[in-house]
Amino acid sequence: EAIHLQTTNRGIAKRLAPVPSWFMEGIATGFEGKGDRINVSPDRINSHYALLSGVAKLLNWGDVVSYNGAFSGSILSGDAYVHAWGLHWMLVTQYPKEYVEYVKNLSAKEPFENLTPKQQYDEFVEILKVSPESLQLKFKVELVKAILDQKIKLPPLDDRTVHLEKHKQEMAIVKMTATSYSRLAPPRIEGWLQNISPFRPMTFHVTVQTDAGTYAEWYLPEVAIRQKIKLKPQNADHLMRGGRGGSWETYHVEVESAYPNSEIAKEWAAGKLPVPVVSRRVQITPSN
Repeated sequence: EAIHLQTTNRGIAKRLAPVPSWFMEGIATGFEGKGDRINVSPDRINSHYALLSGVAKLLNWGDVVSYNGAFSGSILSGDAYVHAWGLHWMLVTQYPKEYVEYVKNLSAKEPFENLTPKQQYDEFVEILKVSPESLQLKFKVELVKAILDQKIKLPPLDDRTVHLEKHKQEMAIVKMTATSYSRLAPPRIEGWLQNISPFRPMTFHVTVQTDAGTYAEWYLPEVAIRQKIKLKPQNADHLMRGGRGGSWETYHVEVESAYPNSEIAKEWAAGKLPVPVVSRRVQITPSN
C-alpha cells in the first residue's frame, strides 16, 4: 500500500486515472521487501516472486495487460500478482528506455478517462515495442540467467532440479551436481574430479551433455596421482554437433583421459578439444 500511495503522491499516476492494474500491482511487488523495510527495487530479483513464478498457474500476459479483473474476484488473482512482478521485471531490465516512455504516458492520463482492454493492450505494444506474449516466452530463461549471474540463493521448490552423480570412468572418479530452475535454460553444473591412477598424473577432458544437444566442459592439463580437483561451475550452454538447444530433460557425464605429453594431450593443450556429437545413448533422468 505504501508504494501505491507513493505512485500517486509523486505524480507517476493520477488518482482515478485509468492506469492498468498490472502496472500498479507490478510496481508494488517490485519494491516489496521483508517486514516493514523496502530493501529491493524493480530491477533486482525478488526471491519470493522468483520462486512463485515457477509454480504460479499459467496466465497469458496479454490478458494480464488487457484486463484489470485478473487481480480481483478470481481464484487466479494471487497468481496474477506473480505474473505482474515478472512483467515489470522484464520491462525494467530488458526495455528500460521504452519503460520510461510508457510511465510518462500513464502519468499523462486524466481521472475518469475511459480505456478499453484493447486500448490498454495496444498502448503497451505501441510504446514498449514488444508484445506481452513475447516477453512471457523469454521470461524464465532471462530469470534463470539473472539468478545465476547474481548468485542468488533460492530455497528449493518442486521445479528446481538438483541431481548428483558419482561414478568411475577413464581413471577418474567424478561427482557432478546439476541445478536448474527451468528446463528451458541449460543446467548449472559443478563438481569435482579425482585421478585414481596409482601410477602417473593424467590429463582429463570432462563433458556434461544434455539431450537438447548442449554441453559444459572442463580441460584439466595435469592432475597428480590421487589428486582431487574442484571443477569451476558453468552452464551447459555449448552446442554439440547435431545439437539444436532448447528444452532439456536428461543429461550424462563423459570423461576422456590421456597421458600428459601424449599426442592427444598436446592436441587438447593446443585448444583442439573434442566436440561431443548428439547420439541416442541412454541418459540419466534427473530426479527432483
